Amino acid sequence: MLRRVLLIAAVALLGVAALACDGDDGDDGGGDATPTTEAAEPSPGNTSTASPSARSTPDVERVVEREDGEPWSEDDAAALLDAVLLKPADLPLGPWVLQTDTTSTNADAVQVDPESAELNERCGRILARTTVNQAEDTLTAFIGGETLSFFSTATVYESEDGASECSAESATRLAEPGALARAFGALFIDPDAVQIALADFPPVIEGQFSATLTGQIDAAGTVIDLTLLIVAFQSENVTATVGSARSGSTPPADELQEIVELVVARIRANQ
Repeated sequence: MLRRVLLIAAVALLGVAALACDGDDGDDGGGDATPTTEAAEPSPGNTSTASPSARSTPDVERVVEREDGEPWSEDDAAALLDAVLLKPADLPLGPWVLQTDTTSTNADAVQVDPESAELNERCGRILARTTVNQAEDTLTAFIGGETLSFFSTATVYESEDGASECSAESATRLAEPGALARAFGALFIDPDAVQIALADFPPVIEGQFSATLTGQIDAAGTVIDLTLLIVAFQSENVTATVGSARSGSTPPADELQEIVELVVARIRANQ
């Protein structure tokens, strides 16, 4: 069970594999805190099998015009991803700006990783998308020890079995130390030095994977420590990761919890 959840987490994070830290010209706020991670020694403490949080379910809207049992099309997947991923209006405090919004078709995925073609076809991968929202004033957020970024990524498959299969097989080759960190481009200066720790995060969805990841990044010429809090999960035929980033401290779980609940509720409403 643990290995399956770790593998789900790995593939859920693959949606950001093509992204790197752009940095803000003239700011020391760390640019866009693009999510990344690194393989580490697993422990069962970071998986959740408890019932989801008892907090009220967010109001969500169904936008996917698809009958139950009908095959998923790319248009269906695109509509789901547009409805569920984080935008500035979804976030607390702020203001926020949408720093990155990237859609990855299967052709795009092959450009990043040519070896993924056969697996994606076999698993029925349809479409993935990533959004990274950055604090409008990153310097002020950095100085104040506030959250610099909220990010989300999700991949839609033709079926739940396909999502699980793709998770398992893809994560096998990403399980080597440092492999996941390198897959996310140039965010961290030294991917091998990125530290991963299990996170104590409230249960939102069964099988969720929660962790913090800490490493140094180059923010427009200034080296700073960045800590990411991530929550990865699978909901039927969708794998997803939601997270936040701060410098000098761990992003608070209670700040991210409502956002994770929102994304989970949106996914379920549109499946």
